[in-house]
Amino acid sequence: MSSLAQITQQFDPAAPFVASANWLQGRTVFGGLSAALSLQTVLFEAWLTVAIFTWRAVSSAQRLFLLFHLQ
Repeated sequence: MSSLAQITQQFDPAAPFVASANWLQGRTVFGGLSAALSLQTVLFEAWLTVAIFTWRAVSSAQRLFLLFHLQ
């Protein structure tokens, strides 16, 4: 059985989503699960936007430091 946490961590908005059998009962896929995956996509895109603007705001020396120390 896959939990909501597992599904949201493995979710890729660019790939088709196939729900596992334990999520196909009732309205879970069309209600709560689709809302959770939509929120996951929005949060990821918001994080990406912040990361891009932050990256543009730092100097070249800071970028090199981050590249070598975040690996």
